[in-house]
Amino acid sequence: MKGKPSLDHLRNENASVDLTKPLVITPEINSPGEYNDPELKNKTWCSYMEKGFRVSRIIMDTQTGTHIDAPAHFSEGETHADKLQPDKLKE
Repeated sequence: MKGKPSLDHLRNENASVDLTKPLVITPEINSPGEYNDPELKNKTWCSYMEKGFRVSRIIMDTQTGTHIDAPAHFSEGETHADKLQPDKLKE
């Protein structure tokens, strides 16, 4: 297929791929119809002019950005992301 990226570099079992995507306020993939994930919110908490430094408050849901869906995302009583074994993620 023309324009399809090659995945040959993944054949090395130690290979990693950067799947990072930019954070956007309303990602279209999270808006499938009747259900919409919460919007990403980024608010200035304090500014350089006020305090001499800047702090932002970011509010996002678990589906924002690049992430792993643990089995518990789809089934009650299954494994949560904090219990996943990294060496098993390649399987």
